[in-house]
Amino acid sequence: MNDIKINNGMHINLFLENKKCVIIGGGKVAFHKAELLLEAQANVHIISPDLSPEMKRLLDLKLITFQKKAFEKEDLDSAFLVYA
Repeated sequence: MNDIKINNGMHINLFLENKKCVIIGGGKVAFHKAELLLEAQANVHIISPDLSPEMKRLLDLKLITFQKKAFEKEDLDSAFLVYA
C-alpha cells in the first residue's frame, strides 16, 4: 500500500443531505463540527446545557435546532450520525 502515513484514522465519505446529525455539546469544537455538517446539508441538532456565541448565531439564523438539556441515550434514537 502507500508508504506515506498521514494519520491513524480512515477517511470516509458520507452523504448527509437531509440526515439528522446530533452534536452533544455546544462549545467551540461542536461549532466546528456543525459548520462541516451544514456544508454537507445535514439537519444539525444540538443537545447541550449551554451554547457558545457562535452556536447561538447559527440558532438565530435557524440553521440548527437546539435542546437545552443534558444528554440522554434516547436523544440518539432518530440520529443518522452523532458527534459527542
